[in-house]
Amino acid sequence: MAKFLAIIICALAIFSMTACGTPSDDSNTDRENVPDIVNPITDCDSLDDAAKIAGFDITAPETIGDYTIDTITAMEEGMIQIDYTDEAGNAFSVRKGTGTEDISGDFSAYTEEKEVEINGSTVTLKLSDDGLVHVAVWNDGNYYSYSVTSDGLTEAEASGIVSEIQ
Repeated sequence: MAKFLAIIICALAIFSMTACGTPSDDSNTDRENVPDIVNPITDCDSLDDAAKIAGFDITAPETIGDYTIDTITAMEEGMIQIDYTDEAGNAFSVRKGTGTEDISGDFSAYTEEKEVEINGSTVTLKLSDDGLVHVAVWNDGNYYSYSVTSDGLTEAEASGIVSEIQ
């Protein structure tokens, strides 16, 4: 019986080694039929390039306070994002997209939400315990939604940024 058990164990060991061996040259045929995953976000050199991809434009200055544009990205028929940074490494992002829903991508629970009027738009500010604004969202009432997201801005900074974006 021990001899029979030893033969079975050896056979299983040999089987497992061959199953995990090097694939043959024709084993890639299955991978050829798998579609490539396409990243829908495109890096852009300018706001004009982003507008061509997204299908709409955005009005945003090169600088806002001490912040300058770092990167611009766009999604076809959907969204433009502008990332701003300052010399200290602080950053915020501005988005414009189709529809009237929250486009921020930040769905964290914040301590406080309040609505303020800026340039005739009702803007929802989402604040943390320290009173800093992490998200500002608004829409034009018809076709486009906007957002500003950051690690924390004062209400005055957030309002100033929102007033610059169209």
